[in-house]
Amino acid sequence: MGTSLLCRQCVRCTQPFLPAYGSCRTSRPVHQPRQTLQPQPQQVQFAHNQTLDDEASHPQQCRKVLKYSRAAQTEAERRRKSACQQHIRKQVASVLALVPAACLLQASPALALRIHQEPDNALSFPTWVIHISSVIEWGIAMALVWKYAEVTGNSKWKGLTWGMMPLLGGALCACTYHFYYNSPDLDFLVAVQASLTWIGNATCAAAAYRIYKSSEQEGAA
Repeated sequence: MGTSLLCRQCVRCTQPFLPAYGSCRTSRPVHQPRQTLQPQPQQVQFAHNQTLDDEASHPQQCRKVLKYSRAAQTEAERRRKSACQQHIRKQVASVLALVPAACLLQASPALALRIHQEPDNALSFPTWVIHISSVIEWGIAMALVWKYAEVTGNSKWKGLTWGMMPLLGGALCACTYHFYYNSPDLDFLVAVQASLTWIGNATCAAAAYRIYKSSEQEGAA
């Protein structure tokens, strides 16, 4: 034991080695390298294996979910592109609509004003209101007379509705003639309107006479 041996557990130790104790006399702590903990392969792969097991047990549901998610993304992308295209088209159309007016005003402002100027024989807005409202009122009166004939059971009142029809045609001829600024090409409408007015007055008078006769017969009975 006279030989001085180095400690087997610590190479830096200079004390003699004591085989009976298995260490040096100084009983220094053994310098062991730090051990890094490695994850167990079974624990790391547990969640992934569980996911694979779910996909294997429900393959159709997984495919449906993926299919629906992809379809939803595609539809959203398509709608976004369509909205962008429509916005661009509206902007382009609005700009193109202003180009002719701008060119016309730049070329000749007086010409642009003459385009929107109506002729001297054009009807005013109040006159148009009177014409259109008169035609509408005449049509409503015809419908009410027909309804009165159905309620009372006297068919002679329906004849008055038919008698009012030529006058409605004459009113439409007058409105058409004025709508085209009394164009010479439509002068025949003046004669047609006059003829329909004469015929309408005659048919209304005949229908009124028939109603009068029917009322006398009902009173005598």
